[in-house]
Amino acid sequence: MHGRYQQVQPEPWPSGYGEVIALIESSPEWLSTQYGLSFFEGTDNLDDYRAAAVQLASGRRIGILRHAGAPYQGVEVHADAHDDVHDAVQELLQALELPEDVVTWMREAVVVPEPASVQVH
Repeated sequence: MHGRYQQVQPEPWPSGYGEVIALIESSPEWLSTQYGLSFFEGTDNLDDYRAAAVQLASGRRIGILRHAGAPYQGVEVHADAHDDVHDAVQELLQALELPEDVVTWMREAVVVPEPASVQVH
């Protein structure tokens, strides 16, 4: 463990689903050089990609992915669909000692409203 994170093998997300939660200015090459991360190659329904999985000090798992033909700069940050977007991004930035301005996009948290209570008269 590098103090605040360790590289792990990819495995299914705890909820069964992962989501892209942010884009950060970086490249797999830079992350490999800077942090010693090893990226594996894969293919999904979008394109070929390079990806790495890390576990943060809290136990939270994060995926870092770059599709070969992505039209934007940087890498995608993936987290479990039930994870808190803001907390996950903040913990990753702290673990890698990156400033907040490297985040070029962050998914807004979707809050499902509580059902309105039904009053019977």
